[in-house]
Amino acid sequence: MGSTFIFKRVKAGEAWNDVIVAEYSGRPDTAEEYYENVRKLLIFYNARLLFENERKGIYPYFTNKHCDYLLAD
Repeated sequence: MGSTFIFKRVKAGEAWNDVIVAEYSGRPDTAEEYYENVRKLLIFYNARLLFENERKGIYPYFTNKHCDYLLAD
């Protein structure tokens, strides 16, 4: 099971707020299918992914797709 949330930072008066603009939770048949759906979301929303280091598959997947620029440091 994987979940991904896309936040947009908006300024409301003097304060900044994070607003959820997209959410994807699912358990596709393969991890690669999940990674691809997340990659498409990131590209569509021009977002960056904060991912857990213990998940070893997502970094190689994004690197092989030449999309490691979508991964946050």
